[in-house]
This record gives sequence, structure tokens and C-alpha cells, in this order.
Amino acid sequence: MKYKFISIGIVLLFFAFILSGCFLFNRPPTTPTNPIPANGATNVSVNPTLQWKCGGSNLKYLVYFGESSDFSTPTAVAENNYTVPSTLNFNSTYYWKVTAKNSLGKKDGPIWSFTTESTPFPAPPENLAAISSSTSVTLKWEYTSGKILSFDLYKSVDNNKNYTLLKKLSPTEKSYVDSDLSTNTLYYYMVKAHNKYGESKSSNIVRVSYKIKDTYMISGYVLDEKQNGIPAVNLFTNQGLNAQTDQSGYYSISSLVGTVTIIASKTNWTFTPSQITLSSATSTANFIGVKNDVPPDKPTLISPTYGETDVSNVTLKWSDSDPNGDAIHYKVYFGVNDTPSLIATNVLNTSYSIKKFDYSKKYYWKIVADDGRGGIATSDTWSFTTRSTPISAPTALKVLSTGQTSVVLSWNDNSSNEAGFEVYRSKDGLYYTLVKKLNANTTTYEDQGLEPSARYY
Repeated sequence: MKYKFISIGIVLLFFAFILSGCFLFNRPPTTPTNPIPANGATNVSVNPTLQWKCGGSNLKYLVYFGESSDFSTPTAVAENNYTVPSTLNFNSTYYWKVTAKNSLGKKDGPIWSFTTESTPFPAPPENLAAISSSTSVTLKWEYTSGKILSFDLYKSVDNNKNYTLLKKLSPTEKSYVDSDLSTNTLYYYMVKAHNKYGESKSSNIVRVSYKIKDTYMISGYVLDEKQNGIPAVNLFTNQGLNAQTDQSGYYSISSLVGTVTIIASKTNWTFTPSQITLSSATSTANFIGVKNDVPPDKPTLISPTYGETDVSNVTLKWSDSDPNGDAIHYKVYFGVNDTPSLIATNVLNTSYSIKKFDYSKKYYWKIVADDGRGGIATSDTWSFTTRSTPISAPTALKVLSTGQTSVVLSWNDNSSNEAGFEVYRSKDGLYYTLVKKLNANTTTYEDQGLEPSARYY
């Protein structure tokens, strides 16, 4: 009995030790402190991670967060930090608090707040400058403040008020020429940088007083060496005003000032530039053009086709043209070698008939085009093979003998290269049908199965 009480006492003592340990090592939560971001902080990232400190054992937390201190459902976390799951608004104030808890209770922290960073609009462009000419205003600016989407150029004719967007330019364009101007008008310009968040503040503002000078007109003709008008000639001036000649070679250009340089241009032609100092309302400037020599196009061979065989009618055909419209004279080369010989000159057509040639022979040919002004173009070299030697028709067809229902025919064989003979028969002398195909060198044939007393051809 004594030992039984001792055992019970030991067990009770063990449980007492366990219970006292629970209270000694498991501590209740303390009030959360040391918030990050600090309470009242500004310029906080729009993707913040909230942090805090808290005493206690085996803690879990409830995080309350919102745009007002009237919080809704909290988020449960196991650590003393919380990353806001979505990007916050710029320049906005947010509120948050933390409740710490464990098995011994819970403790609410105070309500904290912070304000996010301002919207990262781009920096404004710098050093906007304007250069005025007689026909336009050239605007230039500088920008070295990071990536943007565009430059927005604005213009005002209302005494530096009521600006309108003149042009949206790419990030690499740092200049613009404004030609939409009215005489005796005061213009204001400014430029802004634009990124995904919006526009920057404006650059410095420049003012341009646009006054156009007296203007003049130039007209004249563009002629060739024979004094014929040259149509479709482009005329370019150093003042950005251009023209094109009409069918007679006439042109005119208006609104010119001061000294003007005119350059005439047309493919395959050469013109001398003209520089004129304008002093009267209308000036004349004529141009003389010299046509450049461009060789004829390379002749394109047509027939006989390359590698063609069994050619019986040897007529060489080709096509060609000249960029200048010059008359083309052709040389024809023909022969049995792959470097054919010249056989004809001053050919004006694009075909040439070969009257004399051998049968069963391979020939080569090419064409050379000459525009008469030093321009030469040579075709490819083609080859073809003529037909075999033609066979001679048999002669002296006659009847050697006749029977009741048969007839024996004979003829003279006049060829040495035939493949065979074909015998045809007719009852009326008009419509013949094939009776028999015979071997080469055959000179007789017996036709059997005929009708008695019938006439045959």
C-alpha cells in the first residue's frame, strides 16, 4: 500500500511539472510595434512589403489593410511580414494594422498609415530652340532623362494660350520642321515628354514672329540638244519648292525668295544646275539636257528554243528593247561551234532566217545588240539540232500480177534511211485506209482478200 501511494505521487508530480512548463515557456503576444513603412511615411513604393515586431510564442497574425481605417476582412499570415498582393495607386494614403495571437490570447496593434510615391511622370525636355526661315520654322530640343513613349509638340497662336497638339514624335526625333505658317503671325511652341503614366511638364516656351519676304516665280523650259521639250523632268530647289515639266517641257515654281538653286533630274539624262538671284517678280531659267547612253537590254532568245531538236524551219527569233528608245541594230552569230561566227550585221528586225543548213546537225547562235552610240548588249548562246535527212518518196508503183482476190504490187525504193513503208488502199481514189506496214528496203507486197471484179486504187 505504501508503494502504491508513492507511485501516484510521482505521477501527480510529473503532470504538475508539465503544466508549470506550459506557463513558463509559452508567452502571450505583445502589442505589434516598429512598423515598416513607418507610420506616416511618404514616397512609399506602390509594391510594398509590410513588416513589424511583436513579442510572444507561437504567434500568428491577422493583417488589416485598405484605403481607409474602416477595415474589412483581414489576411492571416504566419510571419511578421506581409507583401501587398497588387500594385497600389500612386500618391495615395493606405491604412493598416496587425493583430497578433496565440493560444494564450491576442493583441491588437495600433492603426498605421503611409502614402505611396508620386506618379513617375517623365522629366520635361530641355533647351527648346526655334530657327525661322522664309518658308518654315525648325524646332530642336534636348532630352537625356530616360525612356519615354513620345515627344508631344504643341503650338499656340493665341498669345501663349490655348495650345494645340502639333505633332506626336517618336523618342528618337528631337526636331521638327513646321511649314504650316501664316505671314505676319506670332507663334509659341513647347514640347512635352510622354511615358506610360502621362505627360511631363512643358519645356521652355519659344516665340517666333513669322514674316515672309517678297516672293518670286521662276519659269522656263527644259530642252534637249535639238531644242525639243523634255517632259516629266523633276526640278528641285534649295527652298523645298519643286515642280515637274509638262509634255512641252515647261515648268514654273512660285513663292521663291532670295537666291535659289534649281536642279533638274530625270533618269538617263544629265542637266547643269542653275543658280539665280531673284530680283523681279518673274524670272526665267531654261535647262538643256543631254541624254545619257544606256546600253540596250540584253537580247532574249526565243526560238529555236535552247536544246530543241528536230528543227526544220531555221528562223532565229529574239526580243529586245533600249532604255533610251534608240534604234537597235543586231549582229547575228551562227555556226556549228559553241563560239558561233558572225553571219549578218545591221539587222533591224528581231528575226533572221537561215537558208542553208545541214540535216541532223547541232548549231549554236547568239545575238549582239548595238544602239549606235557605243551601247552593246550580248545575248546568251543557245543551241539546237536540225531534223534528220528527209526521206525520198518511193516511185514506179505498179501491179506485177493479179489473182481472183489478190494483187501483187512493186515499187522503187529511193531512200536509204527510211524506217519502213506503209501501203494504203482505196475503192474511190479519195479515201485511203492503211493496209499494211512493211519493213525498210521492201519493194513488193501482195494484198489478199480482195473482192472479185472490184476496182481498187
